[in-house]
Amino acid sequence: MSPFLIKTILALFFLMAALASSFSMFVLLGKTEKKADPATLRRIHRIAGWFFGLLLLVLAAFGADILSDAGDGLSPRTVIHYTLALGLLAIFLLKLLSVRFFKQFLRIVPTLGMTVFVLSLVIVLGSAGYYALRSGKISPPDTAAAPAKPTELQGNLETGSRLFAGRCAGCHYADREDQKTGPGLKGLFRRSSLPVSGRPVTVGSVLQQLKSPFRSMPAMTGLTEQDLADLLAYLKTI
Repeated sequence: MSPFLIKTILALFFLMAALASSFSMFVLLGKTEKKADPATLRRIHRIAGWFFGLLLLVLAAFGADILSDAGDGLSPRTVIHYTLALGLLAIFLLKLLSVRFFKQFLRIVPTLGMTVFVLSLVIVLGSAGYYALRSGKISPPDTAAAPAKPTELQGNLETGSRLFAGRCAGCHYADREDQKTGPGLKGLFRRSSLPVSGRPVTVGSVLQQLKSPFRSMPAMTGLTEQDLADLLAYLKTI
């Protein structure tokens, strides 16, 4: 099972825990007639809250691992995603501290709880929605646009290795074919087809994938033609 699939499954349970914790809080604090026992609601809220916190730490560890591999090569969407995640972690810790140690701030705890739920929803569904839109709008291999014109520039292997480490290593392995966030790229130019799009492995089709990716991969924006030539030179060696 790939790390990306594991992270997706954990994110779904994470969202379910946030929903259970928030719903029990709404029912408990709401002014409408309560049909459930308050003690039961508190128990559900507490259990769901601790489960939510545990999953938040696990997902944060996944995110830290991806960030450490990606270096400075982060897309704007990724920066926004992790900024929101850090905000969520900070607010959740503030809520825990208020409940456990700073009772004078209990009046703001419901507001913090609602903020935690909203941020959780935005982070998970925002990421899932992006991948759904990307998958729905990108055309399949047989109707895709013509491959990009291969660059005639001479690539530098060392520079390409650094570019891969900064822009690609967060999602792809270079030394194995296992799935990371994206497919492993070992032996890419010795394959008959690209792992996701199914297009033939040529310099043009790899360039097309970098500039106008198939499905969920972000485009490699900000790279010059020389950068692309350097990256291709490295990809041919792995």
